[in-house]
Amino acid sequence: MATQNIPFTIRKNYTRLLNGAYLGVQDKYYDAVYNIGTALSLWSSRTSSVNDSPIPLGTKALPPRPFLAHEYTGINKVRNSTSWTGAGVKVGILDTGLDYTHPAFGNCFNTTNCRVRYGYDFVGDAYNGNNIPVPDRDPMDSCNGHGTHVAGILAGNDGVFQGVAPDATLGIYRILGCSGLVESSVIIEAVETAYNDGMHIINLSIANVGGWNQWAESSVIDKAIAKGIYVVGSAGNNGAEGLWALGAPAVSPNTIAVGSMEVPRMYSWALDVTVSGRTYRVRRTDQQPTSIPLDITNAPFRRGLDAAGNDYACQPITANVKGAIVLIQRGFCDFDTKATNVIKAGGLAAVMYNSDGSEMQTPEYYAALTLPTVGIWQRDGQKFVTMLVGSQSATATMTQAIDIVDSDVPYTPSAYSSWGPNIEAVHKPDVMAPGTNIYSTLPKSRGSYGLVSGT
Repeated sequence: MATQNIPFTIRKNYTRLLNGAYLGVQDKYYDAVYNIGTALSLWSSRTSSVNDSPIPLGTKALPPRPFLAHEYTGINKVRNSTSWTGAGVKVGILDTGLDYTHPAFGNCFNTTNCRVRYGYDFVGDAYNGNNIPVPDRDPMDSCNGHGTHVAGILAGNDGVFQGVAPDATLGIYRILGCSGLVESSVIIEAVETAYNDGMHIINLSIANVGGWNQWAESSVIDKAIAKGIYVVGSAGNNGAEGLWALGAPAVSPNTIAVGSMEVPRMYSWALDVTVSGRTYRVRRTDQQPTSIPLDITNAPFRRGLDAAGNDYACQPITANVKGAIVLIQRGFCDFDTKATNVIKAGGLAAVMYNSDGSEMQTPEYYAALTLPTVGIWQRDGQKFVTMLVGSQSATATMTQAIDIVDSDVPYTPSAYSSWGPNIEAVHKPDVMAPGTNIYSTLPKSRGSYGLVSGT
């Protein structure tokens, strides 16, 4: 490249799985580099993202609970019939890091008899997928929570709460900063390090929608698999995009791509509605704002209708909803407008049902509003609309407690779970597993335990 007068910088050399380098080259020289012809492969670095939003700081602390999903994955059966706990197995987690001070991970890192034995921070907090990483040796999950949640599913052990393999040895490779974004070069370096540390399994809960198997990160993963490592990748959370939305690096034919399915029973926040003496329990989102205590029992439950008979709450509510939990529909105006109209009408709280079949949405306010508001599925909202016709005696109960709720669509793909096949028409995902409202570990600064959904 120097002989061709192409300016470049060598940012990283790869020698363990790939024989290559990460170069900094301006876009305008890409064709010139490609035409040199001495490289077997030439890739542009791409950005991938973690599949969930950061867990809010200051989330109320929750206690450990039994891992309910084990009932549907066969883990309980394995535990009851064998002594297998994952001892001797090394699992590398490439994610946002880990709060290893959590009791479920022994409050230790890289010490004798510590299960969190390996790890490295490849990026630093300020890394956003485009700037220069600032690595260090401490893979603490300092600003997201996703990696700690994943690690709990895999190998957390707090007595009451136990992950799939509670005695497994963990390698924590932090590849995402506070932004939740990562470029290909960092993924390659982390996979090579996990291989060098002797990991038997590598987990990547990140996705680049519509990726190709020939991309750099997929290629290094294929080489790791050829060395005998099992690599598990997230199918992605882009189910609303339909077919072909599977994320890289899970698109690789040899990677175990995991999608999410609904199970019969799960932990959730609940909405209990009583009509004509019969109580119906449905799953709901956490309330917004979370800072307001939510403990409403047997309050009137009424639709927030305006003068035209619409329940979007975009216009002043004319129905009598004073002192009631108000049922409104999503759409046509922002959440602040809806909440303001419910408050002006005297409502205690709002339940917002979706206007389509997509995943129920937690309302978010821009203004400092004090109305507790939760989201529910469209199908549940429509059911309640039918029930409330002509009824003035319906009541509803909502509290902050997490309980066990039955699913009305068990053993079906989760609405958010990405569909296959991959871009080259290879059947994906490879397996489906419980992914909705998984109760697992969180950083202590974010509540210690909590619910997260995803693949």
